[in-house]
Amino acid sequence: MRVTIFGASGLLGKALMREWIGDDVTGLSSRDADIRDSSRVRHVVEETRPEWIVLSAAYTDVDGCESNAELAFAVNRDGAVNVATAAREVGARLLFLSSDYVFDGKKTTPYETGDARNPQSVYGRTKAEAELKTSRAAAGLLYRANLVAVRNRRQMFSRHDIEAGGKPCGA
Repeated sequence: MRVTIFGASGLLGKALMREWIGDDVTGLSSRDADIRDSSRVRHVVEETRPEWIVLSAAYTDVDGCESNAELAFAVNRDGAVNVATAAREVGARLLFLSSDYVFDGKKTTPYETGDARNPQSVYGRTKAEAELKTSRAAAGLLYRANLVAVRNRRQMFSRHDIEAGGKPCGA
């Protein structure tokens, strides 16, 4: 299977590149393809002809998003739409990595896929809008993560793990 990963130089992207075995995987950093540049995104997708695209590229600095909303929306919403559109154009499926920040955090039980989005931050709004727009632009999957750190090759910490004082989950 041919896979293209946008955001391969980021925390999650590096982990995916390191652990993904058995497929033809192309990793792209923002230097290779800034997802805000739709023509560049289309070009690299046409060049790699993936069956699947993993979108792990994002502006993830939650506080930075608050102070620079224009950049946050340009990367997280508009960039995601550029990738989804390119995926559709070549017939690739999209794995869009989103965030639990699309919710307000007030629910006392785990969130379900169909729960209403109610983001409380700029970052959450960018991801919520991207979820809606990418789902219209390309076929694929949505994964909402709350990942905050990768300690080593085999352990990931989620915000829930840290808040609960728990141990990391195995990768």
